[in-house]
Amino acid sequence: MLGKQDGEKDFFDSYVEQRLLPKEHELLKIDEQVDFSFVEEEVEDLYCAGNGRPSYPPEQMFRILFLEYYYNLSDVEVVKQLQVNILFRRFVKLSLEDSVPDDSSLSVFRSRLREERFQGLFEGLVCQCQEKGLLGNRLKLIDATHIIADVAVPNMIKLLRDGRRRVLKRIEERHGSVPELQAFCPEGGSPRRYGETQLVEEVEQTRKLIAQVKGKYEGAEEEVTLLEEAITPTGRRTVVSLVDPDARLGHKAQRWVFAGYKAHVSEDSSSELVTSVDVVPGNVHEADRSHVERLLERDKRQGIHHRGMAADALYDDGENYALTKRHKMTAYIRGRTKKRRAADFYYDYANDQLICGQGERTIGKSRQKKGELYYFETNVCRRCEQEVCHRDAKGRVRVYLSAGEKMRRMIPKEAMRQAMEERKKVERKFGQAKRHHRLSRARYRGRWRVAIQVLMTFFVINAKRMVKLLAERPKPPSLAPG
Repeated sequence: MLGKQDGEKDFFDSYVEQRLLPKEHELLKIDEQVDFSFVEEEVEDLYCAGNGRPSYPPEQMFRILFLEYYYNLSDVEVVKQLQVNILFRRFVKLSLEDSVPDDSSLSVFRSRLREERFQGLFEGLVCQCQEKGLLGNRLKLIDATHIIADVAVPNMIKLLRDGRRRVLKRIEERHGSVPELQAFCPEGGSPRRYGETQLVEEVEQTRKLIAQVKGKYEGAEEEVTLLEEAITPTGRRTVVSLVDPDARLGHKAQRWVFAGYKAHVSEDSSSELVTSVDVVPGNVHEADRSHVERLLERDKRQGIHHRGMAADALYDDGENYALTKRHKMTAYIRGRTKKRRAADFYYDYANDQLICGQGERTIGKSRQKKGELYYFETNVCRRCEQEVCHRDAKGRVRVYLSAGEKMRRMIPKEAMRQAMEERKKVERKFGQAKRHHRLSRARYRGRWRVAIQVLMTFFVINAKRMVKLLAERPKPPSLAPG
């Protein structure tokens, strides 16, 4: 049954708070400026209306989780602090006589709400910021940062052996011992070093087990699917560990491999408030149109619209340019490579023509897969002696212009420079999340749990930013006489 807060204080509680609590503490300002009542509205349907023992009030539980991420505490540590820390009890709305929830209650609360409800709570705070007029509509910043999974990454042989053990364990739990499958259960530990022959043998054993159990035994479908992915020849390993089956191996650079997830965010440039959050496995290309569109649609659902979107070179793709155009935004996206040939020509976007250094214009173009190929008149190019022009066998100059390059040519250089400078704000936000709130490593295992960590981290960061922005606002003049 849904528990309720009484909100009443006795004289002793008020006396202690007035004399012991710091007057200018940020937590007290957050409590004053952020209306947490939307928590109960968001989760009310998850509780029975009139049956059962009353739960701890959802707003209190959410406030406790807020303290966890504000101070980088575990469930156990925050409960210990609530027992002795007056500031914590004041923020959570617990009197000195109230009992404190145990750490298992916090785990149950997270599992009950899941990612979807925490997404709603995050959007609830963004909505408050919007109502207070803190968000701008000028520039949207989009980027992603990696999060290391909370697992030890095994070598390939250990991964396959552990996977076979897990499959057999799940089958045994559901169907009892199956003698003909016991031969696939590896004995002993896994070698630290192994050769190609050993690896081929392990892969073959795994294939045989999958062939025997797939579709025949219920209860081990997830483990079998992961084993299939692990032995599928793609040229690059993706499965990290069976302990965290959602984590994947990804690349931040050509030689920089990590195991975990990516937090993909959208940030308002004017206020530096994060407006939308998404979490994807480490091997997912976050700049793919589907993931960019997911952030834009979440902003749109909240009534948030910007005139432009700034992103790094990873997002330099024709589909993203078309997407921003559909959302009526200007795309400020850095080019992946310097288009050397195209750089020698001026693009006249009014007439959709390229102009060479001699003032000659292109006479036509042909559509390519991700752009257009412009060409000059052959007789004119044959008479030209400019060495920068690369002619084909017929003596004609053709210049390829991608959709992204064409869009960038239409943007004034100063506007692009300023947008790229603004884009650094989202990188600073990631630095704040990792340095002060430990977002560099996952606290939990499983994508939806990591998504809760990311949402709560940026909820705390947004609350702190909201308080700061409101404090910087000029106060209205006093109407009192004198």
